[in-house]
Amino acid sequence: MEKEEHRSNQKGKDILLVILGLVAILSLGFAFWTIQTRNTIASYKDVLEEQVEEPIEKLNDSIDIPGYTNLKFEAGQVKQNIMISNPKQNFCWFKVSLNLEDGRVLWTSNLFAPGENSGCIVLSEPLKQGTYENALLKYECFKDQEGQEALNGVETRLTIIVE
Repeated sequence: MEKEEHRSNQKGKDILLVILGLVAILSLGFAFWTIQTRNTIASYKDVLEEQVEEPIEKLNDSIDIPGYTNLKFEAGQVKQNIMISNPKQNFCWFKVSLNLEDGRVLWTSNLFAPGENSGCIVLSEPLKQGTYENALLKYECFKDQEGQEALNGVETRLTIIVE
């Protein structure tokens, strides 16, 4: 009887040693993985820091105006999913308007800064399906966000396609 009890105690000790050994191995593996992951994340952060965009060289004697030959709108809708952008390199604020050939003003933006956009165009009236030739896209440029000091502007002709 005593031998069986001794074997049972020895078996319990052996199982306990195996479990402790597995816990030690798993702990070492986790510690190694943590160190490797931390080094990988640190080197990834270094790569990200190296890829930071170079500063945009601001224009100071000219203005970059985006050009359009046509704009496509949805028929019967006043809100259009089209935005006009002001290039980052500009030093001035934009105010943009869109007029039909007959002079009707379809849309006028608020002032928006370099690197920003006008937000979605919301027309003053919905347009019927068709092609509207010789529409006028007018850019007004200002030195400041209050629109106090006007700079040169541009007017471009384009076609509005309403589908």
